[in-house]
Amino acid sequence: MHVTRWVLATLVTVSVVLAAVSVRVHRGEGGGFPSPSSGRLLPIDTTLVGEPRVLGTLGDGEVDEVVDVATAGDTVYMLSRTSWRSITGTRSRGPFGEQPAGGPQGIGRGARIRVANGSIFILDTGRREVTRWAMNGGLIERIRVGAPARPVVPMDLAVTADGSVFVVAQEFERTDVRWVLLRIDADSSRVLREAAGNVSLFSQPRIAASHDDLLLFDPVSHATEALFAGRARPRTDGPVWQTPDSLREQFAARAGRLATPFGSALTLPDSMPSLQAAAVTRAGVVLTGSNPMGDALHVEAFRLDGTPLGRVSAEPLPAPVFLTADGVVRVEETPHSIVFTLLPIRS
Repeated sequence: MHVTRWVLATLVTVSVVLAAVSVRVHRGEGGGFPSPSSGRLLPIDTTLVGEPRVLGTLGDGEVDEVVDVATAGDTVYMLSRTSWRSITGTRSRGPFGEQPAGGPQGIGRGARIRVANGSIFILDTGRREVTRWAMNGGLIERIRVGAPARPVVPMDLAVTADGSVFVVAQEFERTDVRWVLLRIDADSSRVLREAAGNVSLFSQPRIAASHDDLLLFDPVSHATEALFAGRARPRTDGPVWQTPDSLREQFAARAGRLATPFGSALTLPDSMPSLQAAAVTRAGVVLTGSNPMGDALHVEAFRLDGTPLGRVSAEPLPAPVFLTADGVVRVEETPHSIVFTLLPIRS
């Protein structure tokens, strides 16, 4: 199939519309949101969280937009749109990758950062690739997401303990767009799972690595699947929020500007895709962050076998907040500093 610039531009536009009209349209609002239409959040367990500790602080002159965060021990790895850096206490290394987007070591548009197998992995939606970096900031390799004949827009990233790289992406093919789960390396992108042609893009799963397995999270039902172990765990009492009419109207107005026959892939579901983020801690605790209408997160914890542990707070944690392999990282931004505080999760 010959891929024109129009195809790529259309695919990117679809992603922009989805991002703008989906659950993150109210970025920066307060933490409150209505009770679920059905199901429930887990009961609060205040013993889940250990003593908070500050992992790192960026001082004046180093302040940048925080897009994503990963942790390893006492070090926090911060991704901005075009660079990344490591921070331990008040010591900072970087920024790395801060070159023109087309440069040999430039990051086009950073979206996710992960630490695994002694390397840093960054999902770059601008260049549609995953880059692997040494801990000292040296670029090791670039891994293309998709193929020239099958253009995709990468959306989420997970890396298992052995360094295997997995990406959820939106793929364009002829007159349809759908989500796909890819396993990628320097030589190929292999499709592990793909949505049927009539499945909404809003159903695309969130993913998180669990040692040598990959967990898939349904953003609407909150069901979990361990891909390689072949275990699916439905959540029968998971919180569900009905899609409000006001959001349907906003979505229809924006999606209607796309003069493309993408059909049901752009159908807004009856229930909101409320599960926004997921991670698995080194101690084997599964963390999920939910919010149907914003960036503040209600963080819930489960064992790997699906046993619920509880919710970490009565109110959703205000953004910016990130789920990592060591727990929950809260980010406090001021005009002159950025402070990264870890809320460790007890197993």
